[in-house]
Amino acid sequence: MWGYETFAREHSAIPLYRGWTGTTFLTTSGDFLFLDEEGDAPTIRYDVDESTQLVSLAIAAEYFSTLANLLPPRLDPTATCSACGGTGKVHVRNATGPLLCGECNGVGWRGSIDRSSWLEAAESARYPTFEEAIEQFSRFARSQGHFGTLNLITSLDAFFIGRVLFVRIPKQGDAVAQSRKVYLRAARRRLGVLIASAGTLHDGTLLVYVGSPLDTTDAMDRMYPDGLKLTVLTTPREIRLIGRFRWWFLSRFARDLIGTQGEHFR
Repeated sequence: MWGYETFAREHSAIPLYRGWTGTTFLTTSGDFLFLDEEGDAPTIRYDVDESTQLVSLAIAAEYFSTLANLLPPRLDPTATCSACGGTGKVHVRNATGPLLCGECNGVGWRGSIDRSSWLEAAESARYPTFEEAIEQFSRFARSQGHFGTLNLITSLDAFFIGRVLFVRIPKQGDAVAQSRKVYLRAARRRLGVLIASAGTLHDGTLLVYVGSPLDTTDAMDRMYPDGLKLTVLTTPREIRLIGRFRWWFLSRFARDLIGTQGEHFR
């Protein structure tokens, strides 16, 4: 059987979605190809059905943030699909798991593919890769006078008591993995994604987190763009680093004291 790597190389294409009968690919020229593997010998044809194109993009965008740039833009932030509530998936009785929404083709909102926006340079993409987004934030932070090391934290690593931010520094491998998940989910929904500083330690280390709006209303209230929002805290904040035991004790005590400030850590 034809190997995916061989097919991708020969046709300058990447695989998006593998269904029961074959796999949909997207070429560098913007064409969708379908590798039909149902017969004795694989066959290739152009996929010109926009509904299946949207389904393929919606699925692939859950794993590759750059593909979220190819999804239909949210021209109306409130135009969430009523059938799936904006998730792109519906739950059907007796099904083993959620199914793709047929009303919005798994996207989460109504819209058509706009190929004109695909011509934008990669460096100006609304949603670059997670690594590129972090590098963009690093350059932005340096432009604001912050030259220290960046340390990623997540909502599991920080909480407020009053105006004081209590932080435990996580293993960066774990923090990167969790932050990447938040970034991917946010990019897939095209409601915007925030990369921001939570504060600066005495040694100049910048604590950085990735956040996203809860829904379309939250996105509008917080003025998220459809793309990256980079923010560096300008007002000094009191930060206290704590160890595992004090973290366990204080986080239990502070569970009901986090308040609205804690909502920034998502």
